[in-house]
Amino acid sequence: MFKKMKLQNKILSGIGTIIAICFISLIVQNYNTSKTAVDKLAEEGLESMVQGVYSSLELAYNQNLSFQKHAIDVATDVFKGKLAVDPHKLIEVNIENQVDHQKSSIKIPAMVFEDKIINGATEEINKLAALTGTTATLFQLIPEGLLRISTNIVKKDGTLATGTYIPQSSPVYQTIVKGETFFGRAYVVNGWYITAYRPLYNNVQEIIGAIYTGVSEKDLGIFLNEIRQRKIKNSGYFFALNSQGILQLHPTLEGQNLYETKDAHGEAFIQKIINAKNGVIKYFWSSKEKGHVVEKTGVFHYLKDLDWYIVATVDSEDFNRDIEELKQKMIWSASVMLLIILAILFFFIARFVSRPLALVGVECNKLSLAAEQGQLSARGETVGLPNEFVPIINGMNQVLEGVARPISEAMSVLEKVSRGDLTVEISKDYTGDYALLKDSINATVSSISNTLQRVKKTVVEVYNSSDAVASASHTLSQGATEQASSLEETTSSMNEMSSKIKGNATNATTAQNMSNDSKNIAEEGNTKMQDLVNAIGEITKSNEDISKIIKVIDEIAFQTNLLALNASVEAARAGRHGKGFAVVAEEVRNLAARSAIAAKETTELIETSVSSVQAGSTLANATAESLVKIVESSTNVTALVNEIATASNEQAEGVSQMVIALGQIDQVTQTNTASAEESASASQELLRAAKELEEMIQQFKLS
Repeated sequence: MFKKMKLQNKILSGIGTIIAICFISLIVQNYNTSKTAVDKLAEEGLESMVQGVYSSLELAYNQNLSFQKHAIDVATDVFKGKLAVDPHKLIEVNIENQVDHQKSSIKIPAMVFEDKIINGATEEINKLAALTGTTATLFQLIPEGLLRISTNIVKKDGTLATGTYIPQSSPVYQTIVKGETFFGRAYVVNGWYITAYRPLYNNVQEIIGAIYTGVSEKDLGIFLNEIRQRKIKNSGYFFALNSQGILQLHPTLEGQNLYETKDAHGEAFIQKIINAKNGVIKYFWSSKEKGHVVEKTGVFHYLKDLDWYIVATVDSEDFNRDIEELKQKMIWSASVMLLIILAILFFFIARFVSRPLALVGVECNKLSLAAEQGQLSARGETVGLPNEFVPIINGMNQVLEGVARPISEAMSVLEKVSRGDLTVEISKDYTGDYALLKDSINATVSSISNTLQRVKKTVVEVYNSSDAVASASHTLSQGATEQASSLEETTSSMNEMSSKIKGNATNATTAQNMSNDSKNIAEEGNTKMQDLVNAIGEITKSNEDISKIIKVIDEIAFQTNLLALNASVEAARAGRHGKGFAVVAEEVRNLAARSAIAAKETTELIETSVSSVQAGSTLANATAESLVKIVESSTNVTALVNEIATASNEQAEGVSQMVIALGQIDQVTQTNTASAEESASASQELLRAAKELEEMIQQFKLS
């Protein structure tokens, strides 16, 4: 089929194919380079996000653990020295192992708190929980382990966990029986908690139980909800699971076990995450929303303190969508440019090659027919032909004129041709074989001359095109170099900005620590002020009791005075026999009067004291209320400082990612600069080759 095509179509097809191959190669190379860079940036972005969540969870865990250390101190003060085990009071209880849930019934001595049996009671433990803001439990040491005798922990069925026990195999039990305090992550009844356990002693320093405070891992902070709701691109999100594959954090599926879950290709990708602990994973998921299998990219990091694998996952096509759009635009642009180039080539080939060749063909056919018929006077017409094709017709005319030239003239012509002179021809008229020879030689010389003319023209065109390409490549190289320099300056500015933002983040963290210290001091002052209010209340109560006693003394003095008066009357009736009794009665009456006066003065003093104490109590209450407001303000300030610290850290991480991205762009720019320089070098080489070819053509003498 290609052989049957016209010459202009063959030329056009060949040039178009070469140009198309060049465009396609360039598009594929740029697409692969861009896709690799985008994939790398995407993975680094996901890694940064996961690291941010990891740091937040680690900070929340450490803050809660520090809070448990304070809470266990408060709980210890509440029960220290106030607990005892009464061996004379036995209680039958039903117990349950919190791990394997085995149940049994045993008798244990009652535990007494301030002369009251505390087994099964919840009043004191609820007060402690309200005071510390945590869950709380009082344990009694039994042969099986640590038995919960008072708690506010609730089981899955909604009942209190009283009667469950921690077995001896638990690290918590083993720490307590050594007389040490346990801090950290522990399994509590039906879930994992951040806990503190401290042993409790009787009055002879024997371990009789333990006190517990803790918070559930699911209550680490409000930022967990933000993590659940956070989106990555269009389809991405965060989730976390433990070593058993149970989802601890997920937008919708928390609590489900995914350990055996496989992707669309049958790969157990959850097990791969658990085994690798940290890294990047690619897996395929059947998307119900999109109706097909999508490739997903996951970046994960293991938080040992919580036994959580934090995973950020997103559809890979979300990151490749922009590069795919770029690829389509490049294909469309290349197609349009190719069509334009082919149209221009078609116009020039049709205008300057095909049409003149057709006219030359007509004239050659006419001359050939004339030669066959012996009409040697016939001549080809050159009207309307380009100058490049006129020598062809002239040559044919000269062939007809020199058919009859002798062989000697033919040899002379061939000798000149061998020296590079292509302007000679056989001019004399010959007939017969000489005429045939003349025609053959002149036609050959003319054909070589015309071919070299076209070659020369082509060389000139190649030389000019190479010069233009070299100039454009040099300009492109200079532009790419300037762009690389600008990118270096931008990267330097971003690095300086990143350093300042990191400094701000450090200052925010310092302010956060100072705010937390202020909050703790205010809370401690509030506690001491409450103790002062209670002490003033006790003084007020004591003054009231003293006032009552003084009133009793006053009544006794009054009755004594009446008795002394009656005694004086009776002594007067007795005459001289009652004189001594009258003296005694008078002294008793005087004593009663003085007692009444003293009681009255004491009462006045007590009333004045009561008034002062009441005023002091009022002032103390007001001070306590002010301290409460200070504590609340400190809490609010602490929360704001925490938010500032978190935002500063996130901002620092974001700027760091921008610096990395600018670095990637700088690398691509450097690569483009090198490519432009190589293109310019190749253009110079092509220009040199064209120049050499032109010098070779100059060796021939052309018409």
